[in-house]
Amino acid sequence: MYPTGTILRNWLPVVTEKKQRTKLLPRWCPPPKCWIKLNFDGSSSGNPGRAGIGGVLRDHLGNLIMHFSKPAEICDANEAEVSVLLFALQWYANHNLGPLIVEGDSSNTIAWASNQTGGLWRMASKIDEIRDLNSSPRPLLRHRRRSANDWADSLAKERVDQDGLSIFVVGNLTL
Repeated sequence: MYPTGTILRNWLPVVTEKKQRTKLLPRWCPPPKCWIKLNFDGSSSGNPGRAGIGGVLRDHLGNLIMHFSKPAEICDANEAEVSVLLFALQWYANHNLGPLIVEGDSSNTIAWASNQTGGLWRMASKIDEIRDLNSSPRPLLRHRRRSANDWADSLAKERVDQDGLSIFVVGNLTL
């Protein structure tokens, strides 16, 4: 038989110790062979406020094709997300790179671009342009968590308080 004090001393650390939890965050995954993946993000420092946009294009091996970042007009986060998707799809439409997977962390933007209806009225013309660019060939649009979109997120945040367009292209593609 153990004295009560010994039992309490032995159990107290077990009872007060917090469980350590490991979060498994999604990471970037390459597209299938012969496909290109675009990750995009928009960032706004207010509602509305100064905004920046950024994106990254990579191939099935994870090789960089192009990344960009630029300031956007004074807008909210939804407008920044729509602006970056439009900018990236316009660039992609001018280059024959093959089938495209588009991933962003804005569920609103992905939903608006995927559907024939919906979206905020103040962005209707941009959303219509995105839908037109989505028609042929139609990219796969997917919502992803920010942890799988971190490079595009950092590019967008970089341009919130900086001026000028930054585009880095690998290979012999023309802008």
